[in-house]
Amino acid sequence: AAAGERRVVECPKCSQRIGVPGGKEGMVNCPTCANRFSTTVKAPSATAQAKMPPKTPPRGVPGSFPDQFPSAWAEEQKMKQELAKARAEDDLAKLKKELGL
Repeated sequence: AAAGERRVVECPKCSQRIGVPGGKEGMVNCPTCANRFSTTVKAPSATAQAKMPPKTPPRGVPGSFPDQFPSAWAEEQKMKQELAKARAEDDLAKLKKELGL
C-alpha cells in the first residue's frame, strides 16, 4: 500500500474492524477488547467488508456515538447511573432485611 493509505483488519476475538497504516505488519491492540493480534491475519475481502454492518467506533473517535449525539449519550449515561444506584439501593435493602437491621 502507498504511504498514507490505510487498510482495515478485523480483531479475531471481537470482530472490531480496526484501521491500520497500509504497510503495517506486526502486532496491534484492539481498542475494544484489548486483544493483541497480528496484522498478518487474513483481512476480510473487499466484498466481505462491503457486506459487513458498520461497527460503532470506540468513544473519543470522531464519528462515534458520543461525538455525533452528545445530549443523547449524556442522557443514556445518566440513566445507566440512576439504574445502577437503584439496583445498589435494592441490594442494600435486601441485605439489611436478611441481617435484621
